[in-house]
Amino acid sequence: HAGRDLLRRGLELLQTDDVGGDRRRELDELSLARTDAVHVPGGDFHGLEGYTRCVPNSLNFLTRAGMVNSLLMNDPLRRLLALDLGRGPLLVLTHDNPDPDSIASAAGLALLLSEVRGIDATVGYSGIIGRAENRAMVEMLHLPVRHIAELDLDGYQHFALIDAQPNTGNSVVDDGHIPDIVIDHHPLREATRRARFFDVREALGASATIVTGYLREAGIAIPRDLATALLYGIRSETQDLGREASDDDFDAYIYLFHLADTQKLAAISRPALDPRYFTQLATALDSLMVGERVSVCQLDNVMDPDFVPEMADFAVRLTGIEWSLVTGQYAHRLHLSIRSNVIEANAGELMQLLLEGLGRGGGHGMRGGGNIDLTTVELTLHELQERLCERFLRLTGRDAETLVPMRAHPRGRIEPPSSVVVERGTKP
Repeated sequence: HAGRDLLRRGLELLQTDDVGGDRRRELDELSLARTDAVHVPGGDFHGLEGYTRCVPNSLNFLTRAGMVNSLLMNDPLRRLLALDLGRGPLLVLTHDNPDPDSIASAAGLALLLSEVRGIDATVGYSGIIGRAENRAMVEMLHLPVRHIAELDLDGYQHFALIDAQPNTGNSVVDDGHIPDIVIDHHPLREATRRARFFDVREALGASATIVTGYLREAGIAIPRDLATALLYGIRSETQDLGREASDDDFDAYIYLFHLADTQKLAAISRPALDPRYFTQLATALDSLMVGERVSVCQLDNVMDPDFVPEMADFAVRLTGIEWSLVTGQYAHRLHLSIRSNVIEANAGELMQLLLEGLGRGGGHGMRGGGNIDLTTVELTLHELQERLCERFLRLTGRDAETLVPMRAHPRGRIEPPSSVVVERGTKP
């Protein structure tokens, strides 16, 4: 009866001409009201056609009944919470080899749906969590993420895809299988439009900013460890707010900073490094080729896929370099990362052109990533990398440049210091 009264009052409010002020506040409270089970017999409430179901909150009923006005329907959070997902179970998937932004965003979405909708949500990932900082974040912040190998995927009725989109080749989701929920900050893909709910905001620097907004709007107290994860997700994705960060990213960062554990944040940023990392770094630096405006690093086997984008971030910092390309093999895939210092660059589009006929990838702005299934190409690894390098130089307009090893480049030469004569009794 209590649930029925909530629904009836909500309908009364929505039928008024002005849903604002006190009425809007009351509707906000009603929309988040929780009931264990609200049974709505068919035909009740203004002749709704056979609408009989149990819903966990009044907003779900109002939206499914088509009674919510356009103002509310345009609100992403309200549309998300209005999805008919039952009690789950729901699998929240990151992209392959997830980064901090993807992991933290997935954990935040799982908390939101659990707290507001009572949905049993599990965060799953494929590939590996390879980079030392990423492993430290998961371990130190006790984030509830599980590898899909540990899960019975057939047991999940619904799934969400976070910081990725369907049919892009960077998640375990099969082509043609569309998630119920897609949340991302990369350019919108056509397949994403087929999801029951999608919130794709290309203007933002991180998916964690979107999820942080959801949690704030829903009035959920963000646990300290999760706040730290979301903060680190934004920080790493935008390189300390210096790369493609929007006003919303700044706002979310400031909000989370006051909730986060700064000691853990510092420890995550500077974790202990495996000795193999230094061997890998030395190999990469020895393989680095540079021209006037581009740098290319082609690696054989890498210790984990995360090293490829990490090296690309590092290589583009070389003075005078505008574009960097790094490739490296992990298992049966060749992973690629592009970085640029050009503000108006479209690295995502360039990556798609680079991989045309070979693999799949994407990105946006100054970053791009992708991979090639080596079992599908007839070229050897080195032949493939050579072809990719030629395409990269042509696409960036630098095909006339000659690449030389960094160790042999004039700008990389370390000259011995000139002799300085210091007379006795004078200070140098």
